[in-house]
Amino acid sequence: MTRTLTVLLLALAACAWPSSALAGRDQEMILQDDPKVVHAGSDAELKETLERIKALGTDRLRVTVFWHLLAPGARRERRPDFGERGASDPRSYHQEAWRRYDRIVYFADKLDLELMFTVSGPGPAWADKTRRGRAGIVRPDAGAFRDFVEAVGQRYSGEWPVDPTKEPPATPLPGSSSASPPAKRLPRVDHWSVWNEPNFPGWLMPQWRGRRPVSPHLYRGLVDAAWDGLVESGHSDDTVLLGETARFARSRRLPLPGSLVDTLRFVRELYCVSTRYRPLRGRSARARGCPANSPARRRFPADHPGLFEARGWAHHPYTIFAPPDWPGRVKTDTTLRSVNRIGRSLDRAQRAWHRLRRLPLWITEFGYQTRPDPFRGVPLSRQATWMSWSEFVAFRNPRVASFAQFLLNDDAPVPHRSRRRHAAWITWQSGLRNNAGRAKPALEEYRRPIFVSPRRPRGRRVRVFGSFRPAAPYAQVPAQIEFREAGGDWRTLRALTAGGSRGYIDARVRVPGAGRVRIAFLPPGGEQVNTRGVFVAPR
Repeated sequence: MTRTLTVLLLALAACAWPSSALAGRDQEMILQDDPKVVHAGSDAELKETLERIKALGTDRLRVTVFWHLLAPGARRERRPDFGERGASDPRSYHQEAWRRYDRIVYFADKLDLELMFTVSGPGPAWADKTRRGRAGIVRPDAGAFRDFVEAVGQRYSGEWPVDPTKEPPATPLPGSSSASPPAKRLPRVDHWSVWNEPNFPGWLMPQWRGRRPVSPHLYRGLVDAAWDGLVESGHSDDTVLLGETARFARSRRLPLPGSLVDTLRFVRELYCVSTRYRPLRGRSARARGCPANSPARRRFPADHPGLFEARGWAHHPYTIFAPPDWPGRVKTDTTLRSVNRIGRSLDRAQRAWHRLRRLPLWITEFGYQTRPDPFRGVPLSRQATWMSWSEFVAFRNPRVASFAQFLLNDDAPVPHRSRRRHAAWITWQSGLRNNAGRAKPALEEYRRPIFVSPRRPRGRRVRVFGSFRPAAPYAQVPAQIEFREAGGDWRTLRALTAGGSRGYIDARVRVPGAGRVRIAFLPPGGEQVNTRGVFVAPR
C-alpha cells in the first residue's frame, strides 16, 4: 500500500508541475561573449559592447567569473596569505582584479541587462592539487573554491559599497540628457551557475580513472563548495544552475583520462545512482565518494543541498554540422532535440533519493560556426536560418527555460598557425558578426527570428514562429503574417500581437499556394519592420 501511494504521489507531482513557468513565451534569450566582455579593453569599449547586446533584445548576458583572474598569486604553487579576513572576504583580493567584473555589473545595471555569473576554473596553480603544469583544472581544491565563491557572492550581493576611487565613470546612456548618479553599492547578481563544462577535459581533469568516471565526483565537491559559498554570501534564494555540461554521447571506445564523460552518465554519477537509477552501494559507492551505508544514504540529500535545491540544469547542445532537429548519433545523445533525455535522467536521479522535483533545462551556450573556418563552418545563410529553427525547437519544449547565442563577434584564428590546419581554428566563429565587426545575416535574424513549419505541407496550413526581440518585456507589438506569391504583392493572412514577456509569435495560418511567408511588426510610433521571407510550397 505504501509503495502504491508513493508511485501515485510521484505521478501527481509530475503532472502538477507548472510548465508555463518553464518556457514557451517566457523563454529567455542568453548571449555570451567573454572575449568582448570579460576581456574588454577600456570602459568605453565594454559599455559599447553591452549597449549593442542590449539593443539586440538580449534578456540575459552570461559571464564567466574565472577563478584565476581574481585569485592572488594565480601562477604560484604556494597558497598566498589572505590575512586575518581570509579568502572568503573580497577585501583579501587585489582590488584592481575586481574591476573587470565591477564594471560589467555596473554598466549592465544601467542598461537593465540581466546577468548570469558562471563561477568557474581554471583556478590558480596553488589550488590545483597536482601542483604540476599549473593548469588550474586538475582536482581543484573544493575548499579554496568555496572561499572564492563566497567572496564573489559577497561582492555582488547588492550590499557591497563602491570604492569611489575605483568606480566606473557615470557616463550618460543613450537618450539621457545627463550622467547617471554614482552608485553607492555594486548591483546584485541573482543568477549563477557552477563551473563550465565539467564533463570536458579542457575544464576539469581527470575525467576518468580506468573505466570509472572521476569528473562527476570532483564536480559534486565543487557544487557543494559553490552552494555553501553562495548561501553564506546571501544568495540562498537566487537562481543557481548546475551542469553547464558539454553535449557528448556514449562511445564504444575505452575511455582515456582525457576523454569526455557522456552527459547522461555524468548526471547518474553525480547523483550516485546506477544505470537503473538506484543508489549505489558498497565498493562501487565508495570508489565514487558516494554513501556506502544506510545512514549515509539517508543523509545524502542533506549533505549535498546544491544537487537537490538548485533551480535548473544548464547544457550546451552544440551539433556543429547537424540541423536543429537532429536527435543525435545514439539514444544517449543530448542534442537540442533530445535534451529532454537529461530531464528524464535528472527526474529519475531525484526520485532515487525521494525527491519530487523537475529541474528546468537551460540552454546557456549554442551556436553554429561559419566560414572562414574551413573545417567546422557552415555557410552564413545557413547559420542564420538554423539559429531561428533551433530557437523554435527550444521554444516548443515546455521544459526548456532559455535559449542562447554564443558570441557576438567571431574569435580570431590562432595567430602564427597555418589557416590550412585545424590548430588555427580551435577558436569559435559562431558570432553574429565576423572578427572584423561586419554583420553576418545572423545579426538581423537574431533581432527578428522566423521559422515556418513545414516548408512543404501536405495541406495548406503552416505553423509560423517568430519574435520581435528588441521589444520591451510584455510590450504588445501589433504584427501581421503576410504572404506573397511570385511576382505578387504582400498580403495579410492574419493579424495578431507579439506578446508574452519575450515578444514571441506562434500561430498557424493557411497559405494560398506556393510563395513566401514573413512576419511584419508594427511597433507603436515606428516604421514597419519585417522578417525575411520563407518559401513554402504546399504539396
